[in-house]
Amino acid sequence: FAWSTPNPLNVARHQAWSFPLPLKPMLSFVPLSVTHIDGIIGLARNGVPFFAPPHSAQDEAFLLELKEMDACGGLALSIRQKCEGGTCLFETSHHGQYHYRVLPTCLDSTNQSHRHSAVVGMMLDGIALYGVRDIGGSMPANLDACGGHVGVVESGGRPFYHYHASSQHPFTIGCFSGCLDLQTLQPVNPELAAVIESCAPAEKQPNFEGFRSADPWVSEPVVSETGLLLSGNYEGSVSIVVTCPIYPGGLSFLRFSTNGQDPTVGGAEGEGFALGTIRIIVSEMAAVRARCEAPNMEPSSVLNTNQITVASVAYNPHWAATMGFWNLTDNTTFVGSFAEPRSYIQGGCPEVHGTQISPAYVRDLSSSMGQLLMVPPDCKAGVEEWDVAQQPSMFSIHGEHRGIKGVLLDDSIAINGFQLRGASVQQLVDTHKLPSEQLTVEVWAALMAGSEGAFAGVIFRASGFLGRGWYLGWESDTSASHPSQHTVTFVLTLSTEGTDTFGRGGLGSVRATFSRLEVGQRWVHVAGTYDGRDLSVYVNGTLAATERACKRAFCGRITYPVRDSSYVLNDLYFGIGAVVLDGRQVRHQGYVALLRILGMAIGPSEIRAAAERLNLPLALAWCPLGTYGPYDGLRPCIPCQAGYQAPLQGQTHCEPCPAGYYADTPGSDNCKQCPDGLLTVREGSANMSACTGPDLCKSALHNCDTFAVCESTEGSFECLCLPGFIGDGLDCAATCGDGLRVYGDHCDDGNALSSDGCSSSCTIEEGFSCEARAYLPDECTCELGAAQCCVRRYGKCILANDKSCTADCLTNLTLCQRAAHEETSASSSSAVPPNHSGYDLDLWAEAEPLQCNRTLMKRCRDKLVGCQNTVLQQEHIEQSRFAAAAGVEGGSGM
Repeated sequence: FAWSTPNPLNVARHQAWSFPLPLKPMLSFVPLSVTHIDGIIGLARNGVPFFAPPHSAQDEAFLLELKEMDACGGLALSIRQKCEGGTCLFETSHHGQYHYRVLPTCLDSTNQSHRHSAVVGMMLDGIALYGVRDIGGSMPANLDACGGHVGVVESGGRPFYHYHASSQHPFTIGCFSGCLDLQTLQPVNPELAAVIESCAPAEKQPNFEGFRSADPWVSEPVVSETGLLLSGNYEGSVSIVVTCPIYPGGLSFLRFSTNGQDPTVGGAEGEGFALGTIRIIVSEMAAVRARCEAPNMEPSSVLNTNQITVASVAYNPHWAATMGFWNLTDNTTFVGSFAEPRSYIQGGCPEVHGTQISPAYVRDLSSSMGQLLMVPPDCKAGVEEWDVAQQPSMFSIHGEHRGIKGVLLDDSIAINGFQLRGASVQQLVDTHKLPSEQLTVEVWAALMAGSEGAFAGVIFRASGFLGRGWYLGWESDTSASHPSQHTVTFVLTLSTEGTDTFGRGGLGSVRATFSRLEVGQRWVHVAGTYDGRDLSVYVNGTLAATERACKRAFCGRITYPVRDSSYVLNDLYFGIGAVVLDGRQVRHQGYVALLRILGMAIGPSEIRAAAERLNLPLALAWCPLGTYGPYDGLRPCIPCQAGYQAPLQGQTHCEPCPAGYYADTPGSDNCKQCPDGLLTVREGSANMSACTGPDLCKSALHNCDTFAVCESTEGSFECLCLPGFIGDGLDCAATCGDGLRVYGDHCDDGNALSSDGCSSSCTIEEGFSCEARAYLPDECTCELGAAQCCVRRYGKCILANDKSCTADCLTNLTLCQRAAHEETSASSSSAVPPNHSGYDLDLWAEAEPLQCNRTLMKRCRDKLVGCQNTVLQQEHIEQSRFAAAAGVEGGSGM
């Protein structure tokens, strides 16, 4: 989420919840109270979990939470108070877990006073929670101790048992009326699971069919159109329309998530709505959702679609850095037709037939760079003539070699390889669809014949021009008499800002040489990378060579051969299987199975995992829990070693168990907690025997301040002051002026100014009352006379906003006004004498001689006098009315 608060502990992070809810709730004979536990007790209809209510509305920890809540009533941490031996401490937990503990105002339609409130969410016992209003808009009657009753939610509906939220404690529910299942709730809320006992059903069970016949509790937005995705059908898509009534007139963004993983931006942005299409291509069954967001939108306002289930389709890697991905093993990616008339060039190439290729293109699964076109020969006359009845297609060159399918590029048909004919290099550069800062290009290929070849790239070099662009290719040396001495050299050539010479370009290269017997006639994985400084070539997952890309410390951006008036006079196109180098075409002769281009330099472990995909073969799928995949979290997967965990699918590394936890078996998806009161010496502990030292926080063997939270570290602890306090954790003092009223503050109006009701030491000043407001600074009200309140109000404005007055404006105001009174009286007959009731400005300052800058004070004085005169005029009017009324009264009595 984009939402966060000034408190670094209260920052919402992505959450993926799995809530097992009973389809047929059963009321319990003995309800289970929830006011003595913490953690999840239900799920709001927008996907945000409900946490257990506080002990009471005046619970000090809850009052601290109120100051952390957003406008909807959500926050991303939990504050609890623990008291032992007469000492009470505040502890924070559930950091990053955005949740509600009170009725979320953005989900409750309390303004619809004529009808029953909408459903707000579901509790873990499977019973629905509605807003505060009953049928007809009245307040619900006969609620039990849990906050539930049997009633209808729509006119003519069937009655069923349901909960009602409240604006008073306990806000959501006070207890669970329904039975809870220990096994299914253990991973959801261990603290709740620890108090669940076997459920004795109530003697009388209400019917819940009325809820299932009412409106569904999952609200808008909805899926408006779904296209079925079949295995290998890359055309399949899910089109979703999302509207954003929360932010009318603002920008909205459509985002998609798969299997609970973090969403990626998709579709378009629009004013008040977003319309987008997602192409879901996954290896196994997937649960897909779309959600609508806007800049700085609070988590509660995010809108989610219903879940869409997609099954049995191939995986499409929408990696953030992938700029081009072509899977030539799968012929379902071959699409479209290409045609051009025959050539009539006199004395050049008189073709007999026109050209027609179908299918002619290879789909770019990244949907970024574009489709590849199988380029026909430059001239089909003579031996290269294609018979009209035997026009080639992508299927003509698709075949299998040593157990893996790919396309064969040779002199028979695909003599010119492939090109991105849809966009020139100039257009790709202009639209940021070519790697710029860094580069990775990887290819699965087999070298069959020839002395040199190009896998992919675009490059231009000419007389007087040193070259721009890049390409990955190979060269073969068969000059030796014995085949064992024949070699193949893989080459990555690239131009950067650091290689440019006076605007004429410049190229850097890295080369890695192998025996042809080792890499010829067989599948090989070749990857080239540029990280901003070095060029590297990897062969079959192993680093083969590294060279500096330029002679500078940092080589800068990749440069491309775009059209100019000096050297590059024509549009150039990105090629695969063939590039033009020094005026001649360099063609790869052999198979190509897969090509991927990224705008980043991936690391050795990722490249090694990519090379191992040959054994899958080339299948891509998320790594399961307890394992990690160096290659973007995809298979092949490696189990986590003991002491580490992988709690999510598709992780690229395992996380060490934190202090106080251990994992005693490889492949753990969750670390185990040490016995109560014990702590591991360090992170990454592999067995329970490491739980030797005391947990200084849990054992209360720490000296953290009362208003600090204790966090255990390796062999020690760390004290962090609670929100609203400052200090080193050992001593925490209330922060006056931050808008958070905490222990020690009598008020906090969000500033450190005196004379506005709440002093600079956060005490309520005489003549004022200050009201605490949830989520906002205190509001202080002046209860003095009208004239004094006028002075107070203006004085606050001067200190906070008026740049024409000094910071000590009000401190000097008394002396300034007295010194300037004679001048003021002479120039203004309506000036107010300083001894007028309510005009004694000594209330603003301590009685001490201070210098007064009359130039800076003039505007302050004039405005203040004007303010006083306005009040006096109003008082004069009131006195006149009173006198007139008294005269009328006296006359009537005669």
